Order: sequence, then C-alpha cells, then structure tokens
Amino acid sequence: MSPLRATRDRVRVSRVVTALGVIFCLGLILTMGMLTYSSQRDTVQATSRVVLTYERDALHLPQDFDPAPTMLLTRSIESYSSLVTSENFLRRVIDTHHIAMSPSELRRAVSITAPPETTIMDFTVRGDDARTVEAAAMGVGREFTAALAELESPAPI
Repeated sequence: MSPLRATRDRVRVSRVVTALGVIFCLGLILTMGMLTYSSQRDTVQATSRVVLTYERDALHLPQDFDPAPTMLLTRSIESYSSLVTSENFLRRVIDTHHIAMSPSELRRAVSITAPPETTIMDFTVRGDDARTVEAAAMGVGREFTAALAELESPAPI
C-alpha cells in the first residue's frame, strides 16, 4: 500500500468518525431538549406572597414601610417554613380550600422562598393542573396568614 493511499484512508476514516460524532452530539442535544420540554410542558406554578409586618392587623402598609427584617423576623421566617410543611398545616389547607391533593403531594409541590433582607415569604406550588395549583398556592397563603394571626394573638391566662 502506498503512503499516499494510506494517508487518504486515514483522512476518510477521520472524516467519517468526526461526522458520526457530530451526528451523535446533535442527536443527544435534541433528545435532551425534547425530554426537558416534555417534562416541563405540563407543569404549571402559582405563587402567593405574604409580607410579615409588626402590626398584625394592618390591612395597608404605611408609606414609609421598610421590608428589611430584624433578626427576630429572620428567625421567624425559618420557623414558619417548618410550619408550612407540617402535616397539620397542609391538612388544614387541603380541607379548608378543598384541594385535590394529599398532604405528602402538597408538601412535594410547595416551595417556600424568602428574598434576602426582606420580610416577604413566597409560597410557590407546582403541579399538572392549573386550577389545583392556583387553589393550593392561595390556600397556603391564606392559611399561613390565619395561622400566623393565631400564633401571635395573646393567649388567655
């Protein structure tokens, strides 16, 4: 075999291997994109937002309201997250707002975020059914507000 022919054969093999590699990578990218799209296509989310204030019964925030938290409110936000994911609280949301989910399903569907340096808590619920997700998010927000009022109300001696 001549050196020129061997070089041509190597170039052809190299081109074929490169083309197969490119085709494989494009197929992999396309497959991953389709899987990502199909897994997210049916998922919807809804969020309810609660602003923690010092005035428990305040319906309107004052003009000079500063949502920056104190240390007490920061620690409260952490403990409130535990409250929201508790079995009793989730069952209360489901029963009161007629949510078609079990407590464990709602626990997996809800996420709680608190933007840094604020007294804001966001309750986001993700799922397949838009009506259920919206009702669950609103239910979590409303029941959290009610539970918070109960927790902060003076207890009789």
